[in-house]
Amino acid sequence: MERDYPDTEVGAIRAAYDLAMQLFTSRFRGSGKPFLAHVVGTAGILTFLRAPAHVVAAGLLHAAYTHGDFGDGRTGISDVRRAEVRGVVGRDTEVLIARYTDWAWNETAVLALRGRVASLPLHDRTVLLMRLANELEDHLDLGIAYCRDAEHRRGLIRSWLHTCVDLAEELGQPDLAGWLADAFRDNLSALVHRELMADRSISYTLTAASYRPRLLVRLRRVLARRG
Repeated sequence: MERDYPDTEVGAIRAAYDLAMQLFTSRFRGSGKPFLAHVVGTAGILTFLRAPAHVVAAGLLHAAYTHGDFGDGRTGISDVRRAEVRGVVGRDTEVLIARYTDWAWNETAVLALRGRVASLPLHDRTVLLMRLANELEDHLDLGIAYCRDAEHRRGLIRSWLHTCVDLAEELGQPDLAGWLADAFRDNLSALVHRELMADRSISYTLTAASYRPRLLVRLRRVLARRG
């Protein structure tokens, strides 16, 4: 690790990873990349940026409430889920995950941040750092170029996502700004063989053939399909 963490903090990061393994077991990014690899990559970037241990742990679980499988067939954030996550990683980490989930991340929201980062509360600056680490991880391995909507995603870089470079600079993270600029540039020019591209655009679940959901989960899915 780039940063020396006390043994207790390393243990907390391991606990976050163990929970991430459970929540993202069968989840994949639109490119086909295992979701667990994505969250580990995000946490790794935060480690390189010398983020505190509870922030690294939050990086491992940043998508817990949007993409995690809690075994009940439901999606989204809830008091029960928050309590479950808090019981594993503690309050400081869980609060960041919840804020990450609630914080809008789109063209309007991102452009509105430009020039305002220095005035944000520390809590929001930390979540912004997590958001930027997530964007870097998404683009670092040319992941978007392998998605079905690769051209749309390149359009997002051109229209507003490039603003992340400026936000990283405003956060006092010049290395992160440079990495983002390089990753965005590489994705705009990447050429991927059509046969290597995935047929999906967003994250999805792909379970083993032997997997069977619980009866309650199956009933909920049936009722959802019936409207």
